[in-house]
Amino acid sequence: MKKISFFLAILLLLVIANNMRFCSSPADSDMVEVTIHALQGDAQHGGPVVVVLTDADRKFYLPLVVDAEHAKALSLDRNGKPPTRPGTHDLLAIILSTLNAEVERVEIDRIGKGKWAAVLHIRDEGETYKLDIQPGDALAIAQRLQVKIFVPRTSMQKRSSGPPANDPELESPTFSLDEYGFSVQKMTPGLRRIFGDEGVLVSEVIPGSPAAQAGLRESDLVLAVEGTSIDSPEHLAQTLQAAGSGQKRLRIRRDGVEIELLMQL
Repeated sequence: MKKISFFLAILLLLVIANNMRFCSSPADSDMVEVTIHALQGDAQHGGPVVVVLTDADRKFYLPLVVDAEHAKALSLDRNGKPPTRPGTHDLLAIILSTLNAEVERVEIDRIGKGKWAAVLHIRDEGETYKLDIQPGDALAIAQRLQVKIFVPRTSMQKRSSGPPANDPELESPTFSLDEYGFSVQKMTPGLRRIFGDEGVLVSEVIPGSPAAQAGLRESDLVLAVEGTSIDSPEHLAQTLQAAGSGQKRLRIRRDGVEIELLMQL
């Protein structure tokens, strides 16, 4: 059996087993390359997580909601941890690598309000195949195999302060903590439905500031200061002030994983 026939047979099995299908994709004349900037939400304990995609200049963002399984896979891979059991994207990546087939690119496109589709461009034996796949699987494969991701330029949102959102209930003003060198975003009801009831969202970190030196990053969730849980930007400001000077512990969530930072106040 020729290699190409074997490759097609494997893909057809995946089509049947995982509801994938061969498809055509839109013209890429107005596609822009993006990278996975951050995961927002709790990938450790289930629930939806927002994957924030950004262009090279970080002037535009595209937030995509993925399910708990895909969020956990992305989080584990970003933190260099092996999965407890292989998912669909793991099996497909293994098959493609074994057959020396190359995933050239991943394209993600809007197919309706809040609905997205993804296409893998696979090259084998001089032929290119396009495979329709779930966006979560596509992002996980792109991250695992270091493949370029493209989205329509018209789907990107201009950055004002922090990652934007499609839902008006997710839009929120920022609160500046100039003394510490960072700004946070109030958790609206829409954001809390995605991220849970804890913490506030970091929207900006000033280089060289105490926050930057502590390792705080844009899109982190600040959950607690010195063991005190944070529920609003105002509460965060009050808690930092009350903590006084010295080195203080910040509990944050980044890419779905909780970690502790030390910030000098």
